[in-house]
Amino acid sequence: MTRNQRYAEHMARLVAGEFAQDVSLLVAYGSFVSGGQSAVSDVDLYFVPATGRALALSRTFWIEDVGYDLFPMDWERLERIADFSDNLTPLVAEARDVGMAVSCAAIISPSTADAARFADLQAALRRNLSDSAHMLHAARQRVDEAYAHFGRLCAEEDVGRARYWAGALLMQCSDACAYANGRYFARGLKAQREDLERMEVPAGFLAACAGAVRAKTPQALRAFCRDALCGTDAFVRGRAASAPAAAQGEALAGMVRESVSTFQKLNVCAQTGNEHLAFLSAVCLQDALDEMAREAGAPALDLLGAFCAQDLAGFAAHAQGLLARLCAAVEAAGGFLRPYASMDEFLADTSWWKTEQGGCET
Repeated sequence: MTRNQRYAEHMARLVAGEFAQDVSLLVAYGSFVSGGQSAVSDVDLYFVPATGRALALSRTFWIEDVGYDLFPMDWERLERIADFSDNLTPLVAEARDVGMAVSCAAIISPSTADAARFADLQAALRRNLSDSAHMLHAARQRVDEAYAHFGRLCAEEDVGRARYWAGALLMQCSDACAYANGRYFARGLKAQREDLERMEVPAGFLAACAGAVRAKTPQALRAFCRDALCGTDAFVRGRAASAPAAAQGEALAGMVRESVSTFQKLNVCAQTGNEHLAFLSAVCLQDALDEMAREAGAPALDLLGAFCAQDLAGFAAHAQGLLARLCAAVEAAGGFLRPYASMDEFLADTSWWKTEQGGCET
């Protein structure tokens, strides 16, 4: 039995014995379950706590010159991963129950409910991965985070810190490229370059990454990262523009439904004369409008250009005009807004959740 097999078996026995009531799942991922381990590979293990006592298991170890890390992941974090809001995708997509990774009669066996919950997360991740609109939204989020990193990079003159922000930016851009292709880095950072070479990426992206790796000054790092970031941004925008109209229509419909309350808030501000709240609400709504244009093919709409603290009624009317244009855009793209005229009508409607469960009501 190898060092890593002995380690995994020991942790599984510990969880199955001393912490049987405290841990929902003990999960393995990475090269230990996928293969390709070297002499210095560790075992990637995490656990889902059921009680606070489980956190006593959160430890790091130094064994035979190899570092091991046993760490907790709560259900909420795993849900974000499955949604691609968190970029640790292999922790869910490539994960296995430890009982499948080592040979041991006493391996922890999670409860049926916990095992089913985790299987549902993996199924949700696969559905999201096949949904181009969802993945383009996730790609856009990575690009936005990369822009934030670029701002920090531009403020750095220390080459070490500049390299840090450059690396963070390039990792976000790489994830954005993968998501735009409907993929993720199943083998992690160790095979990221190889995986990028096998997928469609922005022209010059790999060269910009290589240039950043070799760069010796903050100025050079900024130049290469600017090229990588601008290329990734254009690449994701191009994919969004060419997405199927129906997919964009449904994505846009969801965004419009979510924003309706903010449109209504502007009406209330006009009635009460609350210019401060009207201005801040308009800023938030403009952000949502920009996102609709960027990610779901909505027309570019200028809300804030019409803001007038002395004429909130006129501003609210302008906003309602923009809402009407959005509704028309949803219809043109094949989306379905489904406004309910009353709460009774909504409560009587079962089609939305039956359809989600695989029903055929329309």
